[in-house]
Amino acid sequence: MVLIHLKGDGENLAKEQSLYETTGDTLCEELTLELTRLQNMRVRVRFMISAAKALQKSVTDDKLKAVFDGPITEATAMLDLEHVSKRRAIKMTEYQMVVDTLKGCATIVFPSECTDRRGGNTPVENLCKQLDDDNCENPDHIRCLLALIDDGARTEDMFTEGATQLWWASKQLHAGDQLRKYTGKNEKTKLICKLSKLGGTAPTKEPPIDAQAQQDMMTYWHRKQEENKKLQVDEDISYGNSQWADPKGLKNHFQGTGNISWRPK
Repeated sequence: MVLIHLKGDGENLAKEQSLYETTGDTLCEELTLELTRLQNMRVRVRFMISAAKALQKSVTDDKLKAVFDGPITEATAMLDLEHVSKRRAIKMTEYQMVVDTLKGCATIVFPSECTDRRGGNTPVENLCKQLDDDNCENPDHIRCLLALIDDGARTEDMFTEGATQLWWASKQLHAGDQLRKYTGKNEKTKLICKLSKLGGTAPTKEPPIDAQAQQDMMTYWHRKQEENKKLQVDEDISYGNSQWADPKGLKNHFQGTGNISWRPK
């Protein structure tokens, strides 16, 4: 089983990391599509969490407010990067479950708006009509509802399916190739991959060390700097207290007062 560690490229997508299991005979075209869907799903869950939290704050009834608690916690845990460190690949069906649960919360707490089919329109179409109205009283509220119940809701951080390309080690994995062309016959391989728009440039290269290692190195360097400063101060004090550094040392030597202490040691 080949393990793909998919990392988002750029500042906005840096937190989007996930694992995906596949085989060497998988076509890179199929793999690219599946990974695009996987990353888009993570982005969607993230903005659904933000929308759910905003809607929860607007609710005055404590019982209705509590409807969001469990689903928000579950969805947030699903995005935790700890899953990557534990080598747990979360499947699309698991992400879809939290998406459906968050959508259900909106329907429970705001039933009239989320089930409105006036004019033969879907609830999403009616909400969009309200949002397009210049006299819309609470556009942020409607945007949050749409973020939860509209399956077509998107953000600029989401890729268009079929319009992405996959990269590994700064090399593009071409659509018509099998994955084994890049991994060889070894099925127990881990690849760190990134996506980019079709026809775009290669994603940024991975740093030689990860963020945690870099932080540890900076902490060590700072500690050593402080230790060096302290040693320098101690050396300066030692220098100033040396007999040979005393400008009156020669006079005291001849007067026999050089070893007199003026305070208890």
